Amino acid sequence: MGNELFGVDIAGLIADNIGPGVLECTITKKSYAPRDAANPTKGKTATPATHSCRGFWEDYAPADIDGTNILLNDRKAVLIGDTIPDGAIPQKQDEITIEGKTLVVHRLQLRDPAAAVYIYQCRDRKGQNGA
Repeated sequence: MGNELFGVDIAGLIADNIGPGVLECTITKKSYAPRDAANPTKGKTATPATHSCRGFWEDYAPADIDGTNILLNDRKAVLIGDTIPDGAIPQKQDEITIEGKTLVVHRLQLRDPAAAVYIYQCRDRKGQNGA
């Protein structure tokens, strides 16, 4: 899945050597069926699909929390790239669960050139104060 750089599978090396030492994660992606033409006000039906990978949560430094771009309860999800199954790269509004804590992907913050590590800014659906 990763990109070979200078003939070296860096993403594979990270997944093989670091992946087993970090936490089990779950990515939940939702796919939506088209609206029912007979009942257009009914809304779409979501079908969740879960995918396992490896990673961990990382907190933002207090100086990074500005209350606008980064909220008080935002966290970074650091995911090992080659442990993410094909087609399961998290996108905005997907959910990531680590250590029993589920947050929603707000944005991809960083991905290295080898696709060995993805860092996502994640947010609590309940909002800034968790209420």
